[in-house]
Amino acid sequence: MAGKDSYCEKPLAEDMYSANMLLDAINKMWDKETVLKMLSEIEKEIDETEERLAMQESLLSDSKEKSESLSKDVETLRRENVALESRLDVLSRMAVSEADGSKWLLENKREKLSGCLGEWIEVEPKYLPQIEFALGETLDALVVSEISSVEELLDALENASAGSALFAIASRNQNAEMVEKPVGVLGCASEFVSAKDSLGVLVKRLLSKWMLVNSFEEAISFSERYASSDLWFVSPEIRAVHSSGLVRGGKTSAMGILSRRAEITETQEKQNLLLTEIRVKETELEKAKELLEESERLYSSLKEDLLNLQDTKRTAEAAKNVHTNSKNSLQQQISKKEFDIQVSKDKITQALNERSSDEQLMNAEKELERIQEAFERVTENLEERQTMLRNKEEDLKELQKRNEPMGSTCFVISTSKYYMLNSEQKWIEITPFGQVASSNGGGTGEGGNTNPDPTPPTDDDIIYEGGEI
Repeated sequence: MAGKDSYCEKPLAEDMYSANMLLDAINKMWDKETVLKMLSEIEKEIDETEERLAMQESLLSDSKEKSESLSKDVETLRRENVALESRLDVLSRMAVSEADGSKWLLENKREKLSGCLGEWIEVEPKYLPQIEFALGETLDALVVSEISSVEELLDALENASAGSALFAIASRNQNAEMVEKPVGVLGCASEFVSAKDSLGVLVKRLLSKWMLVNSFEEAISFSERYASSDLWFVSPEIRAVHSSGLVRGGKTSAMGILSRRAEITETQEKQNLLLTEIRVKETELEKAKELLEESERLYSSLKEDLLNLQDTKRTAEAAKNVHTNSKNSLQQQISKKEFDIQVSKDKITQALNERSSDEQLMNAEKELERIQEAFERVTENLEERQTMLRNKEEDLKELQKRNEPMGSTCFVISTSKYYMLNSEQKWIEITPFGQVASSNGGGTGEGGNTNPDPTPPTDDDIIYEGGEI
């Protein structure tokens, strides 16, 4: 029994053993504390990465703002430079009117000229308007080295009908007439002007009678005080009063050559400074762009790291869930296997009990079969006897008739003998030939031989009660 019991339990026990082994393997591979520690480390790294990413995002924002600001500055400076270039171009093209002969000569006889007088003069910026007002058209005078060249130039100008021109002879080297400077004036105009080479003498002579004063009121006052002199007093408002009483003033839209030259110089200086600033800003912009690119690269790298960490976290959490689900599933399987084993044990026990009952039943059935076989044999013997009895029925009837005076009440029919119970309750053996024998060993009765010791009937003999058979 025990061997068969173990044999039946073996497959379920092996299944449960495999499930336990797999559960142990899962627990070893995915220890709960290890998984939780790994998730904690990943979350910590995610927090640190997010913090670095936030810092990098701030740096990236600053870099973008700085780069954009520098780009705007460079663009503004470039526009300013374009404006200065344009102004310089206008100033360089600016000259006397189209009808003036000086322009024609500068365009057609440039090789015989040394430019305009105004190009040879340097003036202190503070007093430039007064000097330019004092010299007037003289500043546009064309400078020639020798007076002999003037006649040829005038002939060409007249032949071209190109207008008139004013010339300044550079070779003239006369001492300038000294004029006494009035007391109280700012100074003689020639003191604030310098000219190249021999033209300095000419310029000094031209300006020797021009005095600079602080205001138009002073100009009037000085003109009255020096009425006997040939002097001009000019104020910062570009108003001049001659000692004779003449007054000049007002503004013209045309720019003088000195103002133009001063503006050109100033514009060029501005442009140089501007170009320097542009180069500095462009250098800063390049560095800012490089920094911005590096910041963007680091930001993208950190963002990618963060995404990878988040994916790792999700994977770890998924693995944790898979581990938990697998573990729970295996535990359920183990519980089911344990239940199945218990059910199997119960079934085995029940089957063994039923098997014992079956053996008893089989033994009972075998015994029943044996009894039935015996019964059949008895039945067959009984049938045979009945056949014999039917064959002897007539003899029995005849015998009954013969023995009626004997007062028998019961006959026993044996296969070989016949018995009759008389009125004294004694068995009398009767032979087939009508002989009667007493059971107590008495003498021979009427109609038969006497049996001194008749054998009583057995269980196998057939007893007939009543008067007739």
